[in-house]
Amino acid sequence: MIQAASFMHQARERGFRLFTGVPCSYLKPFINYALDAPELDYVGAANEGDAVAIAAGADLAGRRSVVMFQNSGLGNAVNPLTSLNAPFRIPALLIVTWRGEPGGGPDEPQHELMGQITPRMLDLLGIRWEFFPTSEADVASALDRAVGHMDATRLPFALVMRKGSVAPHALQPRPALSPLATEAYQPGPSLDHAVWFHQPIRLDDWVLMDLVPHRIARGRGWYTGTLHNRHGVLGASLTQESLYRARRGTP
Repeated sequence: MIQAASFMHQARERGFRLFTGVPCSYLKPFINYALDAPELDYVGAANEGDAVAIAAGADLAGRRSVVMFQNSGLGNAVNPLTSLNAPFRIPALLIVTWRGEPGGGPDEPQHELMGQITPRMLDLLGIRWEFFPTSEADVASALDRAVGHMDATRLPFALVMRKGSVAPHALQPRPALSPLATEAYQPGPSLDHAVWFHQPIRLDDWVLMDLVPHRIARGRGWYTGTLHNRHGVLGASLTQESLYRARRGTP
């Protein structure tokens, strides 16, 4: 088992600064690390094929990328890997978690079949692969082999990750958003605002206004929001800046 920081540091030294993919519990340490590291970018994708496409675009812009997903999503990535990366020679480092590994312990039933065929699928796709390193001493050499293959062939390289390969890494706590009113300040008059109507919405009917405060500082507060009708359909979006006055008795 390795620490997330060990792999991420070594990957960053080799130019990998963009991480994209679809969450898997095996990948949680890497996702948390990438979200916390200011020198790295993490782009969550709607599906595995989108993640491969994001990495392809990044490579064309000169950025090495890591694509992370579980093997159950490998099927979603087949089309871009075969129709985009292969013919146009666009490399990417894939980290594919091996859910449902035969003999690897109990897992969810939907992983059983894919677990049996994951290595063969990578072979069929012509993607060179090896197991994800589970020793700190093996991380550098594994990444060097991956980068060497990617540079020589301009094709993806996959690391197949087994359960327990990476130690947990906690996401650093984020500061809570300021409420619209605080013990020290209360909202005052609006300074400026804008409303974008996406479709007709009846303001004489029940309307849900969802406001998200972003910043209260130096006597001003800024927030954005949305307006939904009683059926939950988005009717309008807004942004507003208001004066915030100190409450009486506040030092």
